[in-house]
Amino acid sequence: MNHIIEVKNLKKRLRDRNVLDGLDIEVREGETFVLVGQSGTGKSVLLKHLTGLMYSDEGSIRIKGKEMSHATEKDWYDIRPSIGMLFQSGAIFDSMTVGQNILFTLEHLMPHMTNSEKDQRIAYCLDVVGLEGLENTMPAELSGGMRKRAALARAIATMPEILLFDEPTTGLDPIMTAVVDELIINVKKKLGTTFIIVTHDMASAKRVADRIALLFNGKVIFVGTVEELEHTKDPFMLQFLKGDPHGPMTD
Repeated sequence: MNHIIEVKNLKKRLRDRNVLDGLDIEVREGETFVLVGQSGTGKSVLLKHLTGLMYSDEGSIRIKGKEMSHATEKDWYDIRPSIGMLFQSGAIFDSMTVGQNILFTLEHLMPHMTNSEKDQRIAYCLDVVGLEGLENTMPAELSGGMRKRAALARAIATMPEILLFDEPTTGLDPIMTAVVDELIINVKKKLGTTFIIVTHDMASAKRVADRIALLFNGKVIFVGTVEELEHTKDPFMLQFLKGDPHGPMTD
């Protein structure tokens, strides 16, 4: 089994609290790995470690076999084209067209591409997310769902081997959440990229995941397939699934 990401005994202390406290995960190449957990359990902090925005106090992070826990900025620059990121807000630049948003990523991370290659890549990314022909559209002209698609098109601009999602369905109604889930599934089928998704939404997690991991107190305390989740007797996961105020997470 090829692991594209291996995290061992990762520790990070912030504001006198151990946000990550010996976290271990292994993400298989090509899978959709979903991280769930209460607010403040370290999900988004882990994503920052996987993109070089934050460095651990202890532990190891291996991405594509390369140790990155204390890599240099040059090391991160070399590997960043392999890692795409869809931010919770989308983080689309409102002053740029949809096409210019994608071009911004290409110019910073793929400077060797010719203008023709960049134009072809922009068109391809928009086609993948169902926004073909909207290169010259301003973000303000898009619906909320279309803005999510545009943000995803920018995230896949470098054809990354790993795509990170930070709460992709936060603030969306149930119908739009299902639309975004379907988009994630369809893009996964087209690209075969490894997806790591952070979410609070268990219904969404079950729809898109190959495996689901539960974080609590800075550690992974459950990991399994959706089928294994349905039959689990793990008291922490059962409490999280039920939204029960009483149990091992709150006692």
